[in-house]
Amino acid sequence: MTEQQQLPLPTEPDLTATYGPMGHNNDGDSLLPGNYSVLITDMFGCSDTANVNITFSLGTNTLGATGSVALFPNPSNGTFTLSVNLASAMDVDVEILNALGQRIQFEHFDTYAGGLLPFTIDAPGVYTVKVRTKDGIRVVPIMINN
Repeated sequence: MTEQQQLPLPTEPDLTATYGPMGHNNDGDSLLPGNYSVLITDMFGCSDTANVNITFSLGTNTLGATGSVALFPNPSNGTFTLSVNLASAMDVDVEILNALGQRIQFEHFDTYAGGLLPFTIDAPGVYTVKVRTKDGIRVVPIMINN
């Protein structure tokens, strides 16, 4: 494991968990797809490791209690549409990351209430689209087959 992050286990206060590698993501609820090792350690120092494959279901993600995000078509030939629907206008950031976690595109929209946003990615691969508002972050994968 290269980087590890402590995870709270609220049902068992005497246990801690670490997982890695984290890549360029630092929040445990929006991990990039990949294989991770999870290390569980109890208060006596006994530990066990499990390997976990993180995948995503493709489709719509809820953005807070008042919004939604969807990508289509997915997979795509390189051109796809991001649908963002919000209950009220707010600033929206859209970030597209490659499989290494490197930012390849970033767009900021002031007081955006929602709609359809076209994007194009030239190189084939699996990408992560992050949509960020004051209400939260949604992460949706997109596969480009061109």
